[in-house]
Amino acid sequence: MSHAPVPEALSEPDTRLNPFPWFAEMRESDPVRYDPDREVWDVFTYEQTREILNDHGTYSSSVMGEEVGPLARSMTFSDPPRHDFLRAAAAEYFQPGAVDASTVREAAVERIERDLDAGELDVMDDLAFPVALVALAELLGVPADDRDTFLEYAWGGLRGQTPAGDPVDDPVAYLGNLVEYFWDLVERRREQRGDGFVSHMLDVEVDGRTPTDEDVVANCDMMKVGATSTAHLLTNAVYCFAQVDGLASELAGDESALERAIEETLRYRSPTLALPRVATTDAELAGREIAAGDGVVAWVASANRDPAVFDDPDSFTYDEQPDDHLAFGEGIHYCIGTYTARMEARVVLSELLDRVDRMRVREDDVEVYVTPVEFGFESLPLSVGPASE
Repeated sequence: MSHAPVPEALSEPDTRLNPFPWFAEMRESDPVRYDPDREVWDVFTYEQTREILNDHGTYSSSVMGEEVGPLARSMTFSDPPRHDFLRAAAAEYFQPGAVDASTVREAAVERIERDLDAGELDVMDDLAFPVALVALAELLGVPADDRDTFLEYAWGGLRGQTPAGDPVDDPVAYLGNLVEYFWDLVERRREQRGDGFVSHMLDVEVDGRTPTDEDVVANCDMMKVGATSTAHLLTNAVYCFAQVDGLASELAGDESALERAIEETLRYRSPTLALPRVATTDAELAGREIAAGDGVVAWVASANRDPAVFDDPDSFTYDEQPDDHLAFGEGIHYCIGTYTARMEARVVLSELLDRVDRMRVREDDVEVYVTPVEFGFESLPLSVGPASE
């Protein structure tokens, strides 16, 4: 089915910024509905979303066509047994220490202090995305001599601009260049191992098998998606923190409170908007008959606001740890990079909050980022004041 387009209801600017009243309406009136315009089933409740994510036999993740390139064969969009092999091969690498927190901290501090004197920054382009790319380069094991090339391709393909902020003519071509770079890196690492994920995947063995070059490239391509998702987590967190007077000051220096606030961001404004699946067999979901081959969209962002599970779901509260949100998915496809994503968020937000005493979103200039899967900000301009003021 590839990715179904977002519903027409999410095309309006106000609804794109705040889709949650529409989600609430759908949970109440049509929690599992068929949309003939998009030819998919939409699922809005927590219980049914969780059922879909945990039943990989009935609801397949193999939804991407080969036209999207290697990503279609990554572990994210594969079913067992291929998924299980790729995940087992990668899992040993995705442990604490895969990305050095000091690398993330250094990149964050450099960008925050550069922009603090000006009193403003765009959280996405000036902080969240560039730091996520620094972490991705280290995670993959991109050699220092390749960093400028890697950043050029990643910025051009994922943000449609150069690292300096100039627009590029053809972002799709840059994505192609990035995939070609992954192939080249795999070839070089076959000749000479180094640090990082690529070398790990070339050495690892699972049940007597080693990943092919195609397997490695597919999962490098998957990891670029993870980097953008982490960037959206950061922008969503800053947006949430800025909506509450005094919250930035409350969280500064309180590591435990910040960790809870990050988890609340994952629930309250999840960077994962929805997850697509395809029914492998006829199935019944909340009394609705789903046919084999039907596309199914599990609306994670709606499930995370379901009052059947969460008390006062439309309030941003961090007094307790919300440990049952679905922002990282669930089941066999539970996000493999959760530790790294949380670490990046904790480090970057801690450094930002330690250096600012006030944060104000320039609401008129906000640009929301909504795809069939991701939810964040294309641009999040922020006025800030240093903590010394």
